[in-house]
Amino acid sequence: MARTAQPGVEKVGFYEPQRNLPRSRPRNGGEARFVLQFAKAYRTQFSSLHRRSPNTSIALVREVPVSGYGIADLVAVAWPGGKTGKSKVPVRAAEFAARVSPTVRAFEVKMRDWRKALRQASRYRFFAHVPVAVLPANGNDAALRNLETFRILGVGLWTFDPDTERVRPYFTPRRRKPRDTRQHHRALHLVARATKALPVV
Repeated sequence: MARTAQPGVEKVGFYEPQRNLPRSRPRNGGEARFVLQFAKAYRTQFSSLHRRSPNTSIALVREVPVSGYGIADLVAVAWPGGKTGKSKVPVRAAEFAARVSPTVRAFEVKMRDWRKALRQASRYRFFAHVPVAVLPANGNDAALRNLETFRILGVGLWTFDPDTERVRPYFTPRRRKPRDTRQHHRALHLVARATKALPVV
């Protein structure tokens, strides 16, 4: 099993001005629970989902805001266990990325509307190595029929069943260099700040 320093799955604390608007609505409670259940199941099943990966340490954070690219429902940073460099002293995100070469996966979770999940997840390619859209296991035949679209756009398509806690990857894109290095480093910093699991300042 992947090692983690987190007992739970933290959120990134940030201020959202739009929540002050009269018509602003908080995230649907059912969807928020679904995201949290998926996060916990993903952490538990990490090793089996990524059998070929050399990474054994993982840090997970929910609701990660990345300037210009939206708020990712879940961001997972994975790196080789014990490989944090010669020193345990916190370093800048850019140095951590160069030294350890972690993999950043960004997940967009939707109860419905696979097209919206695909559109949003595709924006995560700018700061993550692997973007993935996650949908409920049942009722998403339309998304599966359009799996080729996910492949073309380089966005993963996974499903999750909260009753059985089964995470099923239908397609996972290969790791690619994020398009926006600055925001990639910012995402690492936010995960480090929320979890204290990464030696990043």
